[in-house]
Amino acid sequence: MATDGENGGAAVGGFDTRREPNLPDYLQLHGGDNPGMVWVSAPFDGTDFLAWRRSVMIALQAKMKLGFIDGRYVMPEQTSDKYDTWIKVDSMVTSWILNAITKRIS
Repeated sequence: MATDGENGGAAVGGFDTRREPNLPDYLQLHGGDNPGMVWVSAPFDGTDFLAWRRSVMIALQAKMKLGFIDGRYVMPEQTSDKYDTWIKVDSMVTSWILNAITKRIS
């Protein structure tokens, strides 16, 4: 059941969609984000890499997560209050990429 959040969000499907005002947008996950997401029409099977790469780059840019793979979003120090969140989002991005690759390759 969804509940209203103090920042205008709701708890949906186990994810808290409230925005955390102290976190940058790229460290935010939303209610529809989950490790099983598939956002490319055809998983990479070893052929047509350039088309697959373009699809992945567009999808990550749309989710504001491209910086996790191009190096712009650097992992914070372990003592940072953003460290655990960065690890969580980085793991989510990794799972999305693995879901965009055939099982034979991944």
